[in-house]
Amino acid sequence: MELTFIQKDQVLTTSLKVAEVFKKRHDTVLRAIENAIASVRNFAAAEKAFIKSTYIDSQGKNRPMYYLNRDGFNGNKSREVFLRNLRTPILTDAKLKLRKLSHCA
Repeated sequence: MELTFIQKDQVLTTSLKVAEVFKKRHDTVLRAIENAIASVRNFAAAEKAFIKSTYIDSQGKNRPMYYLNRDGFNGNKSREVFLRNLRTPILTDAKLKLRKLSHCA
């Protein structure tokens, strides 16, 4: 499974992908993201970096999840970014996607 994907000329990932790729429980990733949002002084920037959404689980129930754009996993606008050990692999994957995107343009 790829960690990031391109949507509307943005490199994104989701809390679900982060949990799966790094073998973390999704609720742990959600809590880490919510803690990162709460700790950031510029709440508006954090809301743009971590976009709350929902997905339908295997039981047909709506569950929370987040989309993370480049600011969410880059840490430029949110200094206390979640799960610091995940930052480098996400950035590496994102940079590869950005290169592919720029070559297609």
